[in-house]
Amino acid sequence: MLQLDHGVTGCFDSDLHTEGIVGLGITNPAEGDARIDAISFPTLDDLTVLDVWLIDGDPQSDGTTLGYGLEAFPPDVETRPSWDDRVDAEGATLAGRHSSFLVIHIERSSDEATFRGVAVTYRIGDTPYTATSDYAAGFSAAGDCT
Repeated sequence: MLQLDHGVTGCFDSDLHTEGIVGLGITNPAEGDARIDAISFPTLDDLTVLDVWLIDGDPQSDGTTLGYGLEAFPPDVETRPSWDDRVDAEGATLAGRHSSFLVIHIERSSDEATFRGVAVTYRIGDTPYTATSDYAAGFSAAGDCT
């Protein structure tokens, strides 16, 4: 089964940005390739998911060039050279025994916005699976992450 990092629950303070990105690691420990069919978010409070991308890289890296966390959109491409190589996550294939980043582009519609949970539906061969994470993130325009 695909493994999604549960990540560190975080909060992004910004009164300047209504858009941000959230990244979490995704790993395919199986031999076979995994084709991502759909991505869903069980709980969205005052957030809209605009895009979800797959970006090649090792989530266990030191994060200096490939790590994606909670940050403003668009990210600093000088420190994220992989940004230009992103692909739509839905329909993408994650090779067997390979790790990447699932990068979620969100927009908040209020001063305080959160999401909790990510579900990825995928196939290895003809067999469907769903991987889930209870990852949570918040965004505050008031600079009041609690």
